[in-house]
Amino acid sequence: MPKISKTGTSSISINNSNIESNNKELIINDLNYYSKVWNTFMKDANSSRKDLVTFRQFAALGVNNSHKNQGLTLATVHTVKGLQYDIVFVMGMNDGTFPDFRAKTELELQTEKNVAYVAVTRAKRWIYLTYPECKIMPWGDCKQQVISRFLK
Repeated sequence: MPKISKTGTSSISINNSNIESNNKELIINDLNYYSKVWNTFMKDANSSRKDLVTFRQFAALGVNNSHKNQGLTLATVHTVKGLQYDIVFVMGMNDGTFPDFRAKTELELQTEKNVAYVAVTRAKRWIYLTYPECKIMPWGDCKQQVISRFLK
């Protein structure tokens, strides 16, 4: 069993001769990363629940990523809520994607409309809304697509 010890506030070491040095480095990097994510979660999470389940959701949704003004951010609509960017591309603005094909009731459609609103309001200067003319299905057929009812 490897012995894992935390030294100081930002360093983790592993002592076990059975683990290759390359794997040790990867494990240490992962542990350091999740240690930082945990600290961010405990400090910044808006949830009154600060447990492991909520932390997993926090980490999986990328809420821990700091917003930077440089480079490209590839994200879901849910993870960019509250952030803004100069240029935004929203892909999949076709019926079946926006709104999702599973949204049948008025409440579900209103929720989808709110999600689309969040997507559109992320742009400070430019927004590009796109949708496919044709979607290749798993069995190889091409299914024609219709622009989202939210854009009509």
